[in-house]
Amino acid sequence: MTKLEWHKVKMMWGNVNFDYAFSSARGRSGGMLSVWDNSVFVKRHISCLNNFVVVEGEWVILGLKCFMVNVYAPQDEMEKRVLWQSLSFINNNLGHYFIMGDFNEVRFEHERMGTTFPIGWPGFYFTQVDATEKKLSKLDRFLLSADLISRLPNMEAIALDLSIANHHPILLRQSKLNFGPIPFKFFNSWMEKDGFEKLVIEDWKVKHVMRSSNGFIVFKEKLKKLKVVIRGWVLIN
Repeated sequence: MTKLEWHKVKMMWGNVNFDYAFSSARGRSGGMLSVWDNSVFVKRHISCLNNFVVVEGEWVILGLKCFMVNVYAPQDEMEKRVLWQSLSFINNNLGHYFIMGDFNEVRFEHERMGTTFPIGWPGFYFTQVDATEKKLSKLDRFLLSADLISRLPNMEAIALDLSIANHHPILLRQSKLNFGPIPFKFFNSWMEKDGFEKLVIEDWKVKHVMRSSNGFIVFKEKLKKLKVVIRGWVLIN
């Protein structure tokens, strides 16, 4: 496509509660389209380049500044290097990042196979399959910034059934499964970092408002609050 009308996006989305960003076709690329619920995500700025579309805005529910980056990577290795270099803008722009799309690259040998297409649940392991169902690759994925993963720890990506293309649609969702409290792993190497001991001592001295006078419950609540502080410290150190 060289252009895309609003009513066509509406037909794909299903209602009028959306906004979108579109990059027209270039060469063999069919163009890129990003669509979102405009009551959940409000755009502030859009950048469209040869191989990616960046939508900067606010995730209203969480009050987060986010960047949605829709990528279609070229197959040529030199052109890929140019793309990765272009995406380095994330180092200079503070915010939370969703980078998604067809990266035209596999990370490991087992992500490309030439055997019969395996069907399983939940989802599929490979995201791209040819017409013969013999050439399989894992080319499409989501990349999330570490700080965003810490806020949304139950996110998972699932490859859905094939629809109109030779790539499986990828669904990123927050799992609602509850397996109880998440274990807190403590690494001895943290104690060797400057400032860690001081952090623990100063936080333990803080007098928090407790809902109980039971000594055991107070001790438990202080540990829970300390855990949050340590996790935040580890992310920036």
